[in-house]
Amino acid sequence: MKKVTRDRLLVVLVAIATAVAGFNWQAYTAWPTQQVLDISNPYAACVDQAGDYYVVDQGLSRLLKISGEGELLYQLHSQTNEDKGFFRVTALSAQGGRLYLADTTQEGVHRLLALDSATGEVLGTVYESDEGQIEAVRA
Repeated sequence: MKKVTRDRLLVVLVAIATAVAGFNWQAYTAWPTQQVLDISNPYAACVDQAGDYYVVDQGLSRLLKISGEGELLYQLHSQTNEDKGFFRVTALSAQGGRLYLADTTQEGVHRLLALDSATGEVLGTVYESDEGQIEAVRA
């Protein structure tokens, strides 16, 4: 298992703390690229076994995948067509090459989606209910 450095963890924690405070911010990465990532409302984040980071930006309705070196690998935008992706992610977890998203559709249906973490492709719905929000993702 790859260790997460203090600087990298700090970027993720600041993102989450900022989301709670409700401010707009620019995260200057602590990695050599010094890439600037504009994040409007970071809501949730996780790191996978390879050291890549996933950040839910609810302000810009997207999911970011950032490498351990700070390079933006991909960004996925929310979809109104639920068959093609997510709408409003409330939690996420990365395990075994998959990314699991707790999502709420436009119609208020709560579900757990599985994505291929390498490509962001939706693999399917793991769970679906219209009787309450999924509060946390546990694998």
